[in-house]
Amino acid sequence: MKVNYYFLWNYNKFPFVYSLMKEGERNIIIINIHESPKLKGKLFRLNELSKIDEVVLIENNLKEYLFNVFYRVFVYPFKKKLDYVVFYLDGFVGHYPLFLANIGIPDQVHFYEEGESIYKSGVLLTKEKAVGFKQSLNEVVKRNLFIKKNSIHDIKFFYVRDKDRLLKTFRDDLLFDFDFEIKEIDDVASIRELPSNDKEILKKIFFEDFSLDFTLGVNEKIAIVLTQPVYHGWGYTKNEYINLFNEYINELKKENYKIYLKLHPKEQEDLYLTEGVQRINGQFPFELLALYGVEFDKGLTYNSTAIQSSIIKNKFLIEDDLKNKTL
Repeated sequence: MKVNYYFLWNYNKFPFVYSLMKEGERNIIIINIHESPKLKGKLFRLNELSKIDEVVLIENNLKEYLFNVFYRVFVYPFKKKLDYVVFYLDGFVGHYPLFLANIGIPDQVHFYEEGESIYKSGVLLTKEKAVGFKQSLNEVVKRNLFIKKNSIHDIKFFYVRDKDRLLKTFRDDLLFDFDFEIKEIDDVASIRELPSNDKEILKKIFFEDFSLDFTLGVNEKIAIVLTQPVYHGWGYTKNEYINLFNEYINELKKENYKIYLKLHPKEQEDLYLTEGVQRINGQFPFELLALYGVEFDKGLTYNSTAIQSSIIKNKFLIEDDLKNKTL
């Protein structure tokens, strides 16, 4: 039997991954919930969807790690391979996670787009050296347990939003010779085309308490602000970063947009402008707003992957704007 394993480091990539699945095949989705433990009950319910046979949630903690090491040493050597196994991975290179490695050596590996990082030079070809004691120890453990290394040169397909951008990245990295096929995926279009039963299930899972009015008046424009919690790496203090965002939000106001703001799940405080800015609350993959037929005329973010969604017509990245101003 052919079994497809879809591995997600974060639940936010669910709409894209679900768009890859085919009915009639055995599909198992594995989601890391280390940063979203409160969603455990909701994410388990994804197995109610028509294309998912099983949901596995991993917490990526020490207890799990030690169990997987034990399994690798004492159980895995005696495990018999019965199925034709396909791994769908988010473009990472290096050793497989222990849990995934313990499933067995895959017959095929497919990559899917994790986010904007895959369009940056070097990301898909090299793995950063382990930094810190835990990371270094993990590398040693995996080498000694003969955990297979993942490589872009071993894959069969690569699923992305933008084939041309990926090919440009390959050219920048001098990668001209590859055997895999690149396929473009429009996850928003796929979500809109889901059967009505799947749509209702997703609404019950992620939008049970959701109540927001997206109706617009004549000639009214709508904008979405997508915040991000990481600012130290960009050379800002927290207040500088918030003030920077608020300056751009004020520009949207001057342009007469009806403004919505979605706070990043990792942000504990909401210090952004509130007057004239409606909040979109809840933890859900941004692209699932397509279930409600929403389309934003403009999107504003620092450099969030979600800005590239096709439910946003015009995309404004603060990072790019600041670079252009310094040229």
